[in-house]
Amino acid sequence: MKQLFVYILLLGFVSADCPNGSVPIPELPGEQCWVFVKDVAIEVDQWFTCMYQDATFLSVHNTFENNLIVEYAQQYLGNVSSIYLGMEYLHVGRDIGWGWYDGTPMDYFKWALGEPKPSAECGHLDLKSTNWISDGYCPKGSVPIPELTGECWVFVKKSDVEVYQDLACVLLGTEMISIHNTIQNNIIAQYAQQQFGNNVTGVYLGLEWLHVGKDLGWCWEDGTPTDYLKWAAGEPKLSNECVHLNPSNGNWFSDGCVDKYPTICRVPQPGESRRTRNLRANR
Repeated sequence: MKQLFVYILLLGFVSADCPNGSVPIPELPGEQCWVFVKDVAIEVDQWFTCMYQDATFLSVHNTFENNLIVEYAQQYLGNVSSIYLGMEYLHVGRDIGWGWYDGTPMDYFKWALGEPKPSAECGHLDLKSTNWISDGYCPKGSVPIPELTGECWVFVKKSDVEVYQDLACVLLGTEMISIHNTIQNNIIAQYAQQQFGNNVTGVYLGLEWLHVGKDLGWCWEDGTPTDYLKWAAGEPKLSNECVHLNPSNGNWFSDGCVDKYPTICRVPQPGESRRTRNLRANR
């Protein structure tokens, strides 16, 4: 399996002596050693082959282990919201179900309410609730957004954005991001600062003023309804047709589409149509 992870992985392996960079876990039998990996892009099979040939992702088999992982993750990974576990939904000619990478039995579950979701193939542990959340695979170069199940985003730097920022997303086979509630708006602001730096002053959104023979108003390029707005005071200004979000306060500003801001592109989910996008916007 080749999958790009760009946030947090928690790897574990058993060894008589813990190598440099790993942490001994005295609470568990077998002299386990864990490696905590944060903010690193990893292709999983290459990681195993080249870095830790005896390593495997952690599996969880009881509440004590689940809580212990949360405790150590918070201690060694700092202010993070979730970590990936070594589970996946297996398909080998037919649906086999959820299994652990290390081959141990799936004898314990800690799914959150409504989980796991159909078509999800991975699982991460929410450190606040200690529950498991399912999500799908993200294509190479995109970032999984665990706060929004199944979402994968591509962060395009302003140096890669020409006059028409939506073209950057189209060329990647993606679409510009749309926003439908305060939670989504805050998540976008948070990730924009993480990916582009705290000094970023604007991120283009997929909102534009449409003219098709007549003024149609502000519309999202992905076809979802314009059911949420976060204009700054005095906005939008007349004659402006594009919109950017200021990550420091989450407010929106209109502009003439010529400013060079970075943008966020959303990877459409498999089989997604405009109708399912509308349903997504209302979730």
